[in-house]
Amino acid sequence: MVHRGRAGTVVLIAVLAGVLVGAAMCLFQYSYNYNRFPPQVHIGAVEVGGQERESAIQALDSWLAKRGQAPLTLVYNDYCHQIAMAEAGAGAQVEKVVDEALREVRDSLPWWTRLIGREQEYQTFRFEIPIVWDKEKLTGVLEQIKPDLELVPQNCKVGWQGGSTLGVTPEVNGKRVNLTATLEKIPLRWGQEYTVPIVVEDVLPDVCQADFADVTLLAAYTTNYNSGDVDRSSNLATAARALSGTIVPAGQEFSFNTVVGPRNLATGYREAIVIQNNEFTPGVGGGICQVSSTLYNACLLSGLEIVERHNHSVAIAYVPLGLDATINYGSLDFRFRNNTGGAVYLQSSIGNGRLTIRVFGPKNAAKKIKLERTVEATKPFEVVKKPDATVPSGETRIKQKGVSGYTVRSWRVFADENGTVIKREPLGRDVYRPLNQMVLVGPTVPVSAEINPGIEEVVPPEPESDNGSVVPEPENLPVESDDSILDGANPIPDVDGIIIGE
Repeated sequence: MVHRGRAGTVVLIAVLAGVLVGAAMCLFQYSYNYNRFPPQVHIGAVEVGGQERESAIQALDSWLAKRGQAPLTLVYNDYCHQIAMAEAGAGAQVEKVVDEALREVRDSLPWWTRLIGREQEYQTFRFEIPIVWDKEKLTGVLEQIKPDLELVPQNCKVGWQGGSTLGVTPEVNGKRVNLTATLEKIPLRWGQEYTVPIVVEDVLPDVCQADFADVTLLAAYTTNYNSGDVDRSSNLATAARALSGTIVPAGQEFSFNTVVGPRNLATGYREAIVIQNNEFTPGVGGGICQVSSTLYNACLLSGLEIVERHNHSVAIAYVPLGLDATINYGSLDFRFRNNTGGAVYLQSSIGNGRLTIRVFGPKNAAKKIKLERTVEATKPFEVVKKPDATVPSGETRIKQKGVSGYTVRSWRVFADENGTVIKREPLGRDVYRPLNQMVLVGPTVPVSAEINPGIEEVVPPEPESDNGSVVPEPENLPVESDDSILDGANPIPDVDGIIIGE
């Protein structure tokens, strides 16, 4: 009985030992295969079956190094640009790809298959390698080739052909690379075709020929100037040239200071008379207020929306009181908004003592408009006497003529086809200060400052209607800017001008 018990124990121990050994071998085999790919596993174009994790990573790194030299082809119509994938910013997270492939294989195969399965019992696994793009590097590549493909749109060309006729040549559409849309078409997997179509879009110009399909002369306004004042006339011509050819798209705002630009010697302006500190004094750019005032009246008669306008501090002669528009670069501007629903074209011509500004726009925007004004009050000027040794004894000399002050109200009146008033728009209440008359007196004559009772107060007559002609003011008003160019000069030729809103 004792021997049988011992034998049974030995057998039991042997069985247990065998089980333990088998279990240990199975555990070793399983552990051995845990980080090793089974047969028939492909990552990209690389067979990694039977390879351990580290070996698979090395194999894929080697394969991707070669694939990184493959060309990335960027195409648009007949245009083709090639660059190495790696240089364009293509890469991969190889370790992440290998670990995810191992995990999926382990999850897909039963443990006993991985432990004792034969090769024919394994299924085939294929994994793709995502391309990880360096978007900054790839965008830089696209930015480099943009100049090869992009075109700047060209607005239609508009030129005045006399009267109410404009000549218009067609616009040219531009081209623009859409970077966002192009990046959406880049390859996402290694091993795919590395060709990317470049997305190029048409860019329409701001102003097209169709904008002038039904255009007409909305209004024109002319002022006169003294062509003998050469410097002032030159300033007028320079500003008128800058203005002529300007196109204001529908809904956009025009700024005189923006279009004409700064007035200084470097931009071609000369010294001429300006109003400063209630006196007439030489200043660079003197006279261009006549251009802004002429434009103001043309815009009023065209029905354009006035956004900003300022009257002079002293009454001027080239437009009726209440209908002037002074400007000063950096502070005072003249601005209007194009409310016609179509493009507006400005044209200027100057010569022989006449400045004319024409406003062209859609025919359906043409309106019957007249301008009205009334002088509410006048204020006489003072006569100020100053001693001056250059004046002969007992004599006087007028250095600056006096100008009365005025308070003026003005309106823009809209009428229908039958002439019935449909709208009366107040334009403003303008106050013009008196300008003292400066009298130089010889040294032996007493000097005094007094109100001169002998100067007759002059009230400017009311015009019947300001429909584009110039209504002369009283003779004692100063010619603040009787601008013109030399007699016989040709009108300003049409130029491409400036597009407002670009």
